Amino acid sequence: MNAQRWDQQGLGRALEQPMTDAANALASSLTRHVLWSVLTGRTSDVEARADTVDQSVDKEMDARSGKLDARVKAVCPRLQALDRLQQQFRFRLADGSPLKLIVPEAGRDKPAGQLAAR
Repeated sequence: MNAQRWDQQGLGRALEQPMTDAANALASSLTRHVLWSVLTGRTSDVEARADTVDQSVDKEMDARSGKLDARVKAVCPRLQALDRLQQQFRFRLADGSPLKLIVPEAGRDKPAGQLAAR
């Protein structure tokens, strides 16, 4: 995904590795802490640490989802403008159907009329 081209798979790839890295780092840190607490007899620390981790993860996810939401809100109007331009195309494909680079997609969790790149 860049300023000129929307690529849904590219967005997925861009998000996948940082999310995987963060999850792995969190799991590793939590595992070390749990093992240390169990071995030293301080299991009460495990629950406190779990609560702290839960709050930390929630805070981080809220921050990241807010940034992603802002990016999506910036892209959606651009896709809608492209759809309006596309609807003005007068040329046809060999089979007579109109060229559709992007199509409105309804269903799943998307409201009707929201666009998805194809």
